[in-house]
Parts: sequence; C-alpha cells; structure tokens
Amino acid sequence: MPREAQSIFHTSVTPDGIPPIRTMMNKRVLLILLPVVAFALVGCATKSSPATETARSSEQAEGANLVRTQASEVCMMNDRYMGGEQMPIEIDGKTYYGCCAGCQARLEHDEETRYAIDPVSGARVDKATAIIGRDEKNRVYYFENIENYASYHRP
Repeated sequence: MPREAQSIFHTSVTPDGIPPIRTMMNKRVLLILLPVVAFALVGCATKSSPATETARSSEQAEGANLVRTQASEVCMMNDRYMGGEQMPIEIDGKTYYGCCAGCQARLEHDEETRYAIDPVSGARVDKATAIIGRDEKNRVYYFENIENYASYHRP
C-alpha cells in the first residue's frame, strides 16, 4: 500500500505492529465466524444422558402409538421426526438424512451414529434401511422389519 494511503487509513499501530482498524476488522470477523464454526462442529446433534436412555428403554418395552414415517423426514443424528424433507447424505451406497451440516459430518465420520437398536428384537439396525415409526413426541424408532414395527405399535 502506498505511504499516502497508509496515513489515511492507519494513523498509528498497536504494540504488535498491526494497525488498529485491521485489528478491529479481525475481531469482527472472529465474532461472526466463531458461532458459525461452533454450530457446524457441534451441529444440532445431542447425545442422550444415560438416565434419558434408561427412561426411553422402559417406554420401548411397553410399546407406543406410532405413525409410520418416511426416512427423508427424519434427522437420523437426533432420531427426531422433523416434519419436512431433510438433507440426503450418501454413505457407502446408502442414503441417510440429517438436518444440518453438523449432523452430516457426524453421520459421515462416526459409523455408530448410522445404527440404532430395534426395540422389539434388540438387533442392531442400519437407519438407512430400517422401518421407521414416530411417537407423539416425534421421537423415532427403527425396526429391522415390518413385523417388529407392527408388534411394537399399539393403536
């Protein structure tokens, strides 16, 4: 930058030699990018506590009034019915669905997130190929076959 232009924009420097206007711009950029990066890394995915899992297991043992649900309307990271089309995520020739970039990253990089336990048989089920039902709280349940879904569903 020519010396004349520097004097217009930068009349002094900070102790580390960076002009004050540039330091302010860097701080603004950081303040804007930090929440975006944090959300992308964490995403909207939540991990259930052991107490929540235990409570849900006792609900599963009893069965529930379920509504058959399309995989494309489920965030498979949060195991929640979202009420609309979710982001398709292609992994190893199968399609999973997530609600945000954070969920996409977790599904792509953590194989365990792509599986659930069938509440009837106790079998490990691939979420991409499972029969899916949702309860009145929009939690989803994955079943290895339609018979397990039917036996769990109580109208």
